[in-house]
Amino acid sequence: LEMRPESLARSDLKALLTQLADAFVGRVRVPVDLEVQGDCELSHEVKLAFYRVAQEALNNIARHSGARLVEVRLECRPGELDLRIEDDGLGFDVEAVPAGHLGIAIMRERAASVGAALKVRSQPGQGTTVELAWRSAKEA
Repeated sequence: LEMRPESLARSDLKALLTQLADAFVGRVRVPVDLEVQGDCELSHEVKLAFYRVAQEALNNIARHSGARLVEVRLECRPGELDLRIEDDGLGFDVEAVPAGHLGIAIMRERAASVGAALKVRSQPGQGTTVELAWRSAKEA
């Protein structure tokens, strides 16, 4: 996908998340439980922001978590989109992450670029949850 950015424009978010999950499993050998509910008509910008946040979250899991299972949930309703990525890994102290930590900073920038809210919850020894929520301006 990275070598063919036009694929990002042509594919729907469900297909993109499926490709991310498959690549993660192939690279890290950790199962991903992916569930997508609903179908959405999304702008390219919103779709790309959700894809990039999911990509960064999975990269962080692969690099840092030691997880044995990852769950990815996408729920789409008219004018609303919710993504949750959860792992059972090592977790970390969210308050101790330096403000300029690149992975989380990039996810926050992507979320802000489309007016979405990003939450990262984690505790040492209890895994990590990344949640991204977007509401269209008409629905807000």
